[in-house]
Amino acid sequence: MCLLLPAIAPAPFLSDAHGISWSIFDRDDEYFRKVQSSPRRLVEEYCEAEYNGVQDLRLKVAKAAAARNASARNPAPDGGKKAGRVIDFSADRLIVVDSYQIKAVSAGAARAEATVVFRRLANCGVTQKRTYVVDRIGRDTVTLSLEFDGSRWWIVDPPLPRVSKWALIEFSERIISSMTGIVKSGKASDGQKKYYEEHRDIVSFLRRL
Repeated sequence: MCLLLPAIAPAPFLSDAHGISWSIFDRDDEYFRKVQSSPRRLVEEYCEAEYNGVQDLRLKVAKAAAARNASARNPAPDGGKKAGRVIDFSADRLIVVDSYQIKAVSAGAARAEATVVFRRLANCGVTQKRTYVVDRIGRDTVTLSLEFDGSRWWIVDPPLPRVSKWALIEFSERIISSMTGIVKSGKASDGQKKYYEEHRDIVSFLRRL
């Protein structure tokens, strides 16, 4: 089967401008039962939610491959270690994008695959300082693998998160706003001032992309 979508569809997790959200834990099990009832629906929700800034999505709809769960000596692929846990936008590796399009979803009885094309702007690795680097790829093509466990579909070993620059800007701006008072009053520690300036630099960089 083939699914074509516009770059940004109406978001089910809306909470702020640009469709930004942060969590899906206010959704009940019935909601996720519906989301995971078909590969098409799951791919739509997964891509859209992560793009819009949901950090705990993988706790609900993603998992590591069984073979990797069984052996710690078998390393996970790019981003696979993040399956089943919260993604921290202040610490984890991620890719910055400004649009995406689901090009195709093909499914069998127990396995499915989706092709998603992102417009990539930058990336961020794990270093002592949170540093974003320009990394433009007009067609950043990602393949999502899905498995059916007999009752629900799951994203297996998802790649590094692809998050919109607007979600990441809003994330850093919230931190800046929450710290402005203590920084301007002179009561911030050196570590707090460093963290504050780091997020100011992030916002400045992302807005220039």
